[in-house]
Amino acid sequence: MMMDNLEPRDAGRTEPAAPRTPSEQAPMTDREVPLSAHHTAEAVHAWLDGEAVSEEALQASAKDYAFWQRVEAETQQRRRMQTPTYVTAQIMSAISKR
Repeated sequence: MMMDNLEPRDAGRTEPAAPRTPSEQAPMTDREVPLSAHHTAEAVHAWLDGEAVSEEALQASAKDYAFWQRVEAETQQRRRMQTPTYVTAQIMSAISKR
């Protein structure tokens, strides 16, 4: 809620702040959202730890497979990205001025 008075004709006047209710005074906090709908399979954890895991245990659902394909595609695209030469020149000139 915005409490600033932006009316220029009232610039010299100040109004006392309205008392706030306890719900308005309480700070906002982050809350943890449970991810019980999807959890990583134990086989994946074992594979990431370097343990031997059967191929069948590592089979993913179509949804998981599509997600990791998108991650791989974006990762490959970002690996090919390069900073333009003019940006590098601007950074170097800013560093040399100091």
